[in-house]
Amino acid sequence: MAHFGPDLLLGYEHRPCIKLGTQHLDDPADAYQRVCVDLRTLTEVGLYGYHEVPPPDPLWIWAKDLDQARKDLPIKH
Repeated sequence: MAHFGPDLLLGYEHRPCIKLGTQHLDDPADAYQRVCVDLRTLTEVGLYGYHEVPPPDPLWIWAKDLDQARKDLPIKH
């Protein structure tokens, strides 16, 4: 990543930008539907804390599946 500079957007950063730029997005929060978990510590960083987790350490979980993921994995929040 350092080779490409600070302006590089990874897929999980690029997708919300595309969604936020659509004309018919009723709620901007809809652009963020996955929760990020830091695989190094299994700590949940939430919908918007993904920038704190370096690649390749984010685990993405759909927000609707988070309760089940907390039962299946020792996720800290």
